[in-house]
Amino acid sequence: MKRILLWLSFLSLLASCHKNDIAVINDPAKKPNVSPVPAGFIQKILLEQFTSANCGVCIAADTLRDYLVAAYPDRFYPVVFHVNDILADTTTTNPLTGINRVDSSLTPSGADPSGMITRQAAGLADLSPANWSSRTAAVYGYIPNCGVAIDATINRGIYQDVEVHVGFSGDMPGDYRLHVYLIRSITQSSDSAYDQYNDFSMYGPSPDSTSSLYNLPYKINRYKHKYAVVRVMTEHGIDGDPIPVSLAHSGGEYIKTYTLSASLVDPQNLYVIAFVDKYATTADGHRMENVQKVLLGEAKDWN
Repeated sequence: MKRILLWLSFLSLLASCHKNDIAVINDPAKKPNVSPVPAGFIQKILLEQFTSANCGVCIAADTLRDYLVAAYPDRFYPVVFHVNDILADTTTTNPLTGINRVDSSLTPSGADPSGMITRQAAGLADLSPANWSSRTAAVYGYIPNCGVAIDATINRGIYQDVEVHVGFSGDMPGDYRLHVYLIRSITQSSDSAYDQYNDFSMYGPSPDSTSSLYNLPYKINRYKHKYAVVRVMTEHGIDGDPIPVSLAHSGGEYIKTYTLSASLVDPQNLYVIAFVDKYATTADGHRMENVQKVLLGEAKDWN
């Protein structure tokens, strides 16, 4: 009798093991869009550009920016703040003065065209488009202590959630902030309010026969304005949302969700830029640690 009971117990245990084996089989369809925090990250590069459709010399900076996007595929991410034109973002523009708050707080001159590579601007030279290439090459080989992943696939009917993950491969003590921008890939319109001035045209005030812009009109209708900031999504605006110090250590992860109206979702033309910045109260104290980009409706894993 004991032998029979032992045999039945063994069969029961065997069946239980098989049941457990079946229960832990992963369904590929349910695989999370963001994987666990990896051991290391690739450095990606952020350009925050300041321009205006009414600025005739700014168009040359657009040409250089597009060259860098092509030279560093999926590593160089520009965002463009328009100043004093129809594309100016209302969430970062002072309604009384028309001054862009990001521009005025991070760039000492306020002159356009200008832009910061990884938010490092010790002086005016660092803001000049002429130095964007060298500044990009200088930071390209950095090994960052953090990375960003974004899941922008979460649709809740009239709302679209954007889940931003910040992972750490090393300790990062200090005041670090998460910044999230909604970007429009291309804005193009036959409305003359969107015309881009071109001083380098043969018809412009500073014609340059050596420039690729020379044969274009002085006012370019249906110009492709790229990477324009639509809005700042972070709760604390341009200051960014604080990352808890308790999570900023090797293997740590900070997750924050931002919500948009689903009516804004245009997977072909809108995307999200999220980056981590070392916060500072002076223009030369900031440092962008890493950045990620994804189309709305899609997900982008680490690296």
